[in-house]
Amino acid sequence: MFKKRMNYLGKRLPDRLSAHKTEYLLFFLALAVYVSGIGWGLPYATGPDRVHVWSFDDISPLPALTEGYQTFVQAGPNPWLAYPLMHHFVLVVAYVPYLAWLMLTGQFASPSATYPYGMQDPVASLQALTIIARLVSCLMAAGVVLVAYRIGLTLWGKKEGIFASLVCLSSYQMLYYSRTGNLEIPLLFWTSLALLVYANILMSGISLKRAVWLAVFAAMAVATKDQAAGIFLLLPLILIPILVKEWRAKKTPLWSPVLGFLAAGCAVYALCSGLALDPKRYFAHVNFILNTNREHIGALYTRWYPSTLSGMTDLTGAFLQSLVWVLGPLIIAAACLALAHSGWREPRKLAFLLPAASYLLTMILPMHYMYLRYVMPVAFILAVFSGRGMALGLRLAGQSRLAMSLGVILMLAWPLGLSLDLDLQMQNDSRYKAEKWLSANMAKNSSIGYFGSVKAMPRLRADARLISLPEGASSAFDYLQENGPDFVIILPDWTSAPGMQHSSYCPDDIYEKLNDGSLGYTLDARFETKYFIEQRLLDYPSVNPPVRIFMKAGIPPPVALEAYQNSSTPESSRRIQ
Repeated sequence: MFKKRMNYLGKRLPDRLSAHKTEYLLFFLALAVYVSGIGWGLPYATGPDRVHVWSFDDISPLPALTEGYQTFVQAGPNPWLAYPLMHHFVLVVAYVPYLAWLMLTGQFASPSATYPYGMQDPVASLQALTIIARLVSCLMAAGVVLVAYRIGLTLWGKKEGIFASLVCLSSYQMLYYSRTGNLEIPLLFWTSLALLVYANILMSGISLKRAVWLAVFAAMAVATKDQAAGIFLLLPLILIPILVKEWRAKKTPLWSPVLGFLAAGCAVYALCSGLALDPKRYFAHVNFILNTNREHIGALYTRWYPSTLSGMTDLTGAFLQSLVWVLGPLIIAAACLALAHSGWREPRKLAFLLPAASYLLTMILPMHYMYLRYVMPVAFILAVFSGRGMALGLRLAGQSRLAMSLGVILMLAWPLGLSLDLDLQMQNDSRYKAEKWLSANMAKNSSIGYFGSVKAMPRLRADARLISLPEGASSAFDYLQENGPDFVIILPDWTSAPGMQHSSYCPDDIYEKLNDGSLGYTLDARFETKYFIEQRLLDYPSVNPPVRIFMKAGIPPPVALEAYQNSSTPESSRRIQ
């Protein structure tokens, strides 16, 4: 029996591989692109204040473990309430084999809530956990590219699917978030699977099986990040007429898809969001997101749009402008061509745009604000339509492969250019050079002061002492005058407005006094890697921020500086005499 089974598999496997070679090629191409930069900004946990990654709002390596412990073992006093727990659970499951190996080898013998958390080598262990979390993101991002192909194939054909997947693959937002532990890629992964089921419903009708899978994937998306709910809220406007039409034609029972959808969606959401496992934490999370107010948004330098016609028009315009920036004018034009063609010749396929409209109307506009990353679900939907638009446009080129290739390259030039620029910035992040400079020029046990978020800091040796400087101007002035650290590092963080060179926690007059030397410090080194795109690509200066290092007067001259300046490090820093 076993031999027959193996022979059967041996005959069928090559056929299956051949039948799905396009899917395998796209998936592994995307995976190779995303994994190549997975080592950016890993934590260098030489102390309890250095366990963070550079990417803002990242739940790796420790937040997922913390939430898992507080959900399944013992509730903590201050759980992180920003998000539901779906992806935290995914990461905990992904961590388990590695943590088990650490325990079996004696490297994680006594788990603890305080640094070094019972780890024999916290630097290596936390970096490994971060890599695991990012591998999950990379796999999900490659999955999104594959799903884009499948949706294009379902709605139109193979060529449209390939073009849609290439648009997704070329997105710089996909590139960045695939290399972090942020929730943007997990949200998009589960959303894309739900949209694939939705596309199948549009083309082949509704059934109990499709209704259940749509509910499962939608519930997982919302349980990952609440904003995903906006994508699905208006889908009944299409699903109910389809169901009623098929019921009248006696193709589908009326109530079984509805009941299956509700039962599956509620059960999966209750379990994955944490509602069933820790209801107290879940309702605290709901209270947290409902009370994100205008003052909080203003503190993050994000514009708040009022509930007026003008305000909502401006917010819609900002959202559409962000889509053009992310995808590029030509891809937007291709998507518009496909939308016009669908409205004229394929009205049922035009319904695939409804989730994008639903997201804007039920989520973005009621929030009164937006971030650049919030456009990712709509960008995915437009990428699918752009695949159709590219196929329609390239028909004008006839059968000329050269013309078609040049057309595709021209279409993808914008997003590929942004992705290449961001990739180079990640590879040559200014903090790598600052780290080398500090390592070569700091005496043992040197003190380093900073304003704002410690997460943005360069990686430091274990003997370096980090000091969070006072926020108030007078307090900071007195402290720097009387007890100032050996070095002060100034760089923007998540609180900084676009173009701002320092954290908003650093008072402007303190920043000016540091620069003019009146506080007893000199600007000793500056690191800023310049590339092609001047506009900030992300919501926060998470990648390649300008770094300024001020040295206190009287500190012995730095050593080994000549060796550093003559190294092979790219020339993007200079000594300030």
